[in-house]
Amino acid sequence: MENRPRSVRTAREPDPPDLDRYAGYDDGDERVVCDRRDARAWIRSDTVVTLDP
Repeated sequence: MENRPRSVRTAREPDPPDLDRYAGYDDGDERVVCDRRDARAWIRSDTVVTLDP
C-alpha cells in the first residue's frame, strides 16, 4: 500500500461582495436586498449594517 498525501483545504478570507451586483430598498421598517443578476435571489431584514467600501 502506498502512502500518498491527501489534499488539505486551507481556510481563506471570502472575497468581498460586489456591491454593484445588489440593489436594496426600504419596505416599511425592513430592508430588502436583491441580486441584480437573479431576481429570485433576495433577502428581507429588519437589521441593517453599513459596509465601508
